[in-house]
Amino acid sequence: MRSRFKEVNVMQKVRVPSQGWLGKIYLWACERLYYEFAWAYDFVSWIVSAGKWRKWQTLVWSHVAGRTILEIGCGTGAMLVQGEQLGFKMTGVDRSTDMVAVAQRRVERAHLASRLILGDGRNLPVADGAFDTVIATFPAGYILEQSTLSEIRRVLCEGGKVVILGLWVEARLGGELGGLIPLFYGRPNSDSMQRMLQRVATAGFKTQWIEERQRHFTVGVIVAERA
Repeated sequence: MRSRFKEVNVMQKVRVPSQGWLGKIYLWACERLYYEFAWAYDFVSWIVSAGKWRKWQTLVWSHVAGRTILEIGCGTGAMLVQGEQLGFKMTGVDRSTDMVAVAQRRVERAHLASRLILGDGRNLPVADGAFDTVIATFPAGYILEQSTLSEIRRVLCEGGKVVILGLWVEARLGGELGGLIPLFYGRPNSDSMQRMLQRVATAGFKTQWIEERQRHFTVGVIVAERA
């Protein structure tokens, strides 16, 4: 069954301020990976996470409620396919044409009917109250903009949930390998974490941090209910 690919409300790429030459190179590489090199995204994610990327993403399912799920920043579509296989009715939105094309191929190969939308989380082209849960895994910074959070609240049903996974990952690795990870991993300080929660709460949610702990990593998850 073919997926539905709808192109609407595409906004400009989100620009994130960089710090230092290493940060600039990192952000430049991320943007290339998100657009013209989208086909390599899964492989690179696997490399930088020591093979844990997909396992971390799947932690989101223990926090969702209901059956209709919207994924903001659906990327290459792996979570859309997994969600459908778990019995959820999935819709994915992404602002990258290249990512949506990769996701569409993946959904079609799996013979699933996930709806795919080329659009932006700050201006979601879906009806009010259409979803039980909105998810985002390892999202860009725009996920905590008030315009995005307001849109998420609008498209959720009464009592619906938003689950934002991967705003930070703490790695507990020693030796030389541990010295290489600060660019990619790190726990925010308590003030920063509180500010993130407050941004979500201000948009009309009851919020909490949940820490998903694994052997060498801890993944931070914001779980919030539409107030």
